[in-house]
Amino acid sequence: MRLHKICDYSTTNAYAVPPVNEGNGFRDWKPIGLSTNFSVVSHGTFPARFFLNSATHQQLSINIIPTISTSSDTIALFGSTEDIQYMCDKYFSEVQNWLPFLRRERIARRVHDLKVGCDIRLALLLLCMKLVTTTPSYQQDAITSLLYQAVRDLSARVESACLISLELIQANILLSMYEMAHGIYPAGFLSIGRAARLCTIVGLHDRMRAPQLFKEPETWAMLEEERRTWWAVLILDR
Repeated sequence: MRLHKICDYSTTNAYAVPPVNEGNGFRDWKPIGLSTNFSVVSHGTFPARFFLNSATHQQLSINIIPTISTSSDTIALFGSTEDIQYMCDKYFSEVQNWLPFLRRERIARRVHDLKVGCDIRLALLLLCMKLVTTTPSYQQDAITSLLYQAVRDLSARVESACLISLELIQANILLSMYEMAHGIYPAGFLSIGRAARLCTIVGLHDRMRAPQLFKEPETWAMLEEERRTWWAVLILDR
């Protein structure tokens, strides 16, 4: 009455969520510098129960996580087969010496799967390895590098699709390493923060007491790689 307005107590929900337009969904998102020429291999909803009531959560097999196939535009960023091999050799002879959290045998085995249509998480990790072993050209500084922008876009795509995995965590570590080394802040601070949050979701920070999103790896080597990945996050987040 004070505002001279008529009170309306109708049952219509004024805060109803508008219907979702599927045409504006994930398929139509066009990241900067990347084509939308990719396909969703399988769909899945992240288990909200894990956050709401973790005691009732059943640990997932890493093999059932949906994936997205890699486009030809992304594969083209790697160059030739010789370029990919040179990048891997350079990474494990330089970066691996002072922050050894990637397992060379696993990367060497999976790098042969890098092709159009492969798992986008593999492409993201290898692209981040290329990023930290590439010096920006004189024409571009570190923040305007086309490779850096492509990695940022691809990382956002994988994260928005809830493709949580060890590869996504490791990619964020390498991304933050590049950003910190080139003084790209606050991006570097935020990237390592995302890696830490992803570790918390998966449960890498406390194998004994924290809820575990995935089943425990079957091999000691995989467990050791996960442990080193968590320590890499701690080192860069200090």
